[in-house]
Amino acid sequence: ATAAYEKNGGNPSELKFFVSESTLENETKMESLNYWISVWEAGGAKIDGITAKLNLAYYEDATKQAETKAAYERLLANLAATGKLIRVSNFDIKYVDASNTSVSPANITEAQRQQLADFNAYAIKAYMSKIPADKQAGIVKTNIVDTGTEPVGLWLKDAKNSNDWTRTATYKAWCEALSGK
Repeated sequence: ATAAYEKNGGNPSELKFFVSESTLENETKMESLNYWISVWEAGGAKIDGITAKLNLAYYEDATKQAETKAAYERLLANLAATGKLIRVSNFDIKYVDASNTSVSPANITEAQRQQLADFNAYAIKAYMSKIPADKQAGIVKTNIVDTGTEPVGLWLKDAKNSNDWTRTATYKAWCEALSGK
């Protein structure tokens, strides 16, 4: 791949290879990934970074929410400890109410949407503070608009007029968190 990249005008020293994995908040899976990276690198592979696919939810249940935050912070610490470039992807956080049911965009209240926005901001700020700046390879926002089942977007699209778009509280939270506010 490096030879083809160079042949087509690319600088091989700028080419970065990432391993992508999900559910790395499971520490056993993270240990397994670290093991396999060491095996691959011992065999001559150059692995520059890890893309961690997130599976986060904001829970109204305070105990579950505390567990989610703790697991996310452990994940970031474990990723930082690898010394690799770190990218997080699938950055869509769903909202789960007190009855452990995902709330749809049609049913989410403004207060719930604000809680979701605040958790998005927390997750971004945690990434930016726990992953060293020179190892931050980015955050990948999956859905910019709410999906049909989850209020995860930065924008709402008017069902009656598809040309009308409205920023959500999450949009503001992302802007402020990325700007360091």
